[in-house]
Amino acid sequence: MISLSRLQSSITLKLLFTFLIVILLSLAILVFTLATLKNTQTVQERLTRQALPLLSASQDLSKSINDYTILLERVSIANDANTGLMNAIEQTEKLIRQKLSKLKTFVNDEVNSDTIETQLSDILAGSDELQTLIFSKYPKQTKLVKNASDAIKQSVKNIRRELQRFQIVSQNIDVNTQKIRVSIEDQLTNINEVTGQYNQNMNKAELEQLKTSYILAIKKITQQLLQLKNIDLRKSLANETNYLFEQSMQREGFFSHAFSLEKSRDFVQAIIQQNSAREKEINALLVQLLDQTSRNADIELKKFDTIIDRNITLVIAAMIAMVLLSGATLYFYIIPKITHRLHRLANSTKLVSSGHYDIEINTSGKDEIAEMAQALDGFQHSLIAKRKTDQNLKDREIRLSNIIDNAVDGLITINEGGTIESYNKACEKIFGYTSGEVIGHNVKILMPDPYHAEHDGYLKNYHNTGNKKIIGIGREVEGQRKDGKVFPLDLSVSEVN
Repeated sequence: MISLSRLQSSITLKLLFTFLIVILLSLAILVFTLATLKNTQTVQERLTRQALPLLSASQDLSKSINDYTILLERVSIANDANTGLMNAIEQTEKLIRQKLSKLKTFVNDEVNSDTIETQLSDILAGSDELQTLIFSKYPKQTKLVKNASDAIKQSVKNIRRELQRFQIVSQNIDVNTQKIRVSIEDQLTNINEVTGQYNQNMNKAELEQLKTSYILAIKKITQQLLQLKNIDLRKSLANETNYLFEQSMQREGFFSHAFSLEKSRDFVQAIIQQNSAREKEINALLVQLLDQTSRNADIELKKFDTIIDRNITLVIAAMIAMVLLSGATLYFYIIPKITHRLHRLANSTKLVSSGHYDIEINTSGKDEIAEMAQALDGFQHSLIAKRKTDQNLKDREIRLSNIIDNAVDGLITINEGGTIESYNKACEKIFGYTSGEVIGHNVKILMPDPYHAEHDGYLKNYHNTGNKKIIGIGREVEGQRKDGKVFPLDLSVSEVN
């Protein structure tokens, strides 16, 4: 258990007390700040309740107008889905009128409101024009184009039938007549290709190009007819050729109807583009309405600026007081009572770690820093005792080394791999090698064959099996001096752990 005196002297407890004061002061500042913002929040909530319906109504109206414009863009002339689209457009028109009425209940700016209503009326009027064009005028034009195209195809068939009949009836056709027939057939093919290339999405320039190609084919057929010698054939072909020519020139001809169809399609696109432009204008007006509402809210919020400024000043004063209290705590307590003592303890630790064991460590006090100093002092005494022990071991090692070097018998120590680790002076006289020449080399350099070649195997076998063959047993073997001479010697092997 922790004693009362220990708690009274604890640095942690003192710091906790200091931090508790700072936290309480911070909480007081926080409560004061929240109270300051409460009035402002109340005003903002009231303004938000006023602005949100206007914002919601504006967004709803803008979305409905956008949906309406998208529906108009999807309307495609001569499209089977147009009936469903026009029904959807009519429903969206009703929805737009409802949302416009709702918006006007939240708007104080009558000028912008009337302008929005006028623009919407223009957009909605385009729907009536589209219905008249798509369900009345355009289907009629489409049918006229198809009838004229079918008539051209039939006239081309008639001309080809006359040419085939003439070829069958005539017994002998001269070469020139045959060339004329082939040329006319080629131009008829060109006419069919021209009418086959037509589609309702062609622009004016593409239609003009088709018309030019069509008229050129008719002119070439006419030139060939003038060269025919058979008057009856020329007359029958001329009537059909004139009809084909009329399809390119008359008001009720194929190309006249095709150009009218192209104008109607352009008119649809013009309506859609106008509606898109009006939609952008309406959205701009809606943004102006929201901006005006925002400005009105700003004017009302400025009334609270003075109160907010005063409260901010008080908050700043409280924060300055907290900073001063923290600074005083740091200067009068933490620095002298904690920081300086920790600095001295750190210096003592560095000196001890660098080998200065004779310094005096201040262990006075009962707090955590004093406990750290006492622990360092105990560690210092342990290091002094260890230094004495290490010195004793070193002295013993020197004495043992002197005994080995001065021994009469040769003494060699090797490791598990057979590498020589020590080699006394008696061995230098016996083998002729100095210690510097053999230490670090395998001991087999001191052995003649066959011991030289087999020694590694002996060591390996001993490591694997643990079977001792010569360890602990003296025997006579042969050694090899540095000059290569082999001599007998008594060998005694011991294992040292």
